[in-house]
Amino acid sequence: MRASIERELNATLFLMSGLAAYVTAHGNQLEESKVKVVLETLYENSEHLRNVGLAPDNVIRYVHPVEGNEAAIGLRYAEVPTQWPAVERAISERKTILDGPLNLAQGGQGLIVRTPVFLGPQRYWGILTLVIDSDSLFQAAGLFEQGDETRHALRWSRPHDPQEPVIYGSASLFNNSPILQTIDVPGGSWNLATVATGATHDAAPRILRWAGFLIALLLSILVFLLVDHRIRSTWHANHDPLTELSNRRDFRRRGNRALRRARATGKHAALAYIDLNGFKAINDLHGHSAGDQVLAEVGKRLAAAVEPGELIARIGGDEFALLIERIESREATEARVAILKERIQKASIRVPGTLLEAASGIAYLPDDGERLDVLLGVADRRMYSNKRAKPTSQST
Repeated sequence: MRASIERELNATLFLMSGLAAYVTAHGNQLEESKVKVVLETLYENSEHLRNVGLAPDNVIRYVHPVEGNEAAIGLRYAEVPTQWPAVERAISERKTILDGPLNLAQGGQGLIVRTPVFLGPQRYWGILTLVIDSDSLFQAAGLFEQGDETRHALRWSRPHDPQEPVIYGSASLFNNSPILQTIDVPGGSWNLATVATGATHDAAPRILRWAGFLIALLLSILVFLLVDHRIRSTWHANHDPLTELSNRRDFRRRGNRALRRARATGKHAALAYIDLNGFKAINDLHGHSAGDQVLAEVGKRLAAAVEPGELIARIGGDEFALLIERIESREATEARVAILKERIQKASIRVPGTLLEAASGIAYLPDDGERLDVLLGVADRRMYSNKRAKPTSQST
């Protein structure tokens, strides 16, 4: 019975390992469409999950399936006294914690697995949650099929609280000289009490426990590889392979979405077009390989300089676009673009004989238009107007 419970539980817990690895690797690039694929894939690969969710900054933002779990979306763990202590413990101990069974916001009870995610030594991202249908798990383990020979009960093993309520079965079994076994679970352990009421059989062979463990591990690896492959394919379809910035397609999709938000809230936004002066001379004098190195370095610098609420993309050859969803003033926007141009023009990416400079033009929402293609056109024309007004300085 212990082997059966461990097998069913581990098969679900290993799915959390795959989810945690994915979020740790891609936490800075999570998008709703990608998260939906991940959660749906994990959910479909476990028969015991009631739902799976992601809570950046301890607020549930993503959950699958949505139907039946609407009440959980937007839940702030810090405001739920029955759940916050386990969440806080998982964060402070930086490890996965199993809790429950608990009453759920969406109704019913479940065992809850929580894993904190850190994107760096000190940067806390949020909490991942798997809600396990305990009835389904225990039924698959065989607890519901007890015959006349044995009775089982399950409770948390917490020395400081010997009256801990049972997870399954009757509490009286623990006072009836049972055979006690320990099942290690994340953040603690369970006690399995077994009382013989008739003829008994030998315990399940140890090999069954290891077989269940290995099957669960293999399933977890396969699920992670499948999800990672899908996400990598999506990422490459939306990013420029040379600079690793968003490409034109991704910029249009995300840019249109950002402009819709700005229009809906009455905020002002800005779109800057940035072009590299002197880049053609680099390709002509030093070859396209040198030009690619310059573009890759420019991409790194722009990516490192981007701030929350900004979207940077390479939209063609040596042309880049910056969308700032909320601006304080035109002066502040011009100063922000000037900082990015200074990053581009640093000496370490100059090719001998050619000085790399940057030109820019800025368009504003709503004064210059409300659609992305209109703002791009205005910013492009202003950039070339600025070029003609201030000739580039190149040396050979």
